[in-house]
Amino acid sequence: MVERRVTLRDVAQRTGVSVTTISKVLNGGSDVSPQTRALVEDHLDRSGYRRRLAPVGTGYLQVVVPNLAGDWVSGIVSGIHDAAARAGHGLSLVVNDDREGADPGWVDEALRRNAIAVVVLVDAVPEASRARLRARGIPFVLIDPAGDPTPDVPAVSAANSCFAFC
Repeated sequence: MVERRVTLRDVAQRTGVSVTTISKVLNGGSDVSPQTRALVEDHLDRSGYRRRLAPVGTGYLQVVVPNLAGDWVSGIVSGIHDAAARAGHGLSLVVNDDREGADPGWVDEALRRNAIAVVVLVDAVPEASRARLRARGIPFVLIDPAGDPTPDVPAVSAANSCFAFC
């Protein structure tokens, strides 16, 4: 017997929220309360709901940089570009003057353009931004953040002699 795929309507009925709200959670919408987002995400996980993913070899990576000055930024962006091109992906560069990462404009852009991943060269990704990216299944990584990111934020640090994820 073939098991029926869980639908948004199924999740709406079980959580008591609208299909529109569930869609906003899945699409990383910012106008959903943290409590509702947690309720919907929990039920999506427990019910076995499967998100549609972009096919391998398509899409684009978004790179968020604090500025365009210096060899450090250009070297990292060049390396990301080369790796993305080898994998058949495009690259989008977003300049975010807010080194703390609090300006959600770059997150809005990643969601709007359906980025397959985001590489962040600013110091932090606020919790609300992380939730929106995760709701859409968009992986992200911080490159050389100032200080130690929270344990749930993947990061690569130049201070780590093996350049491993911290």
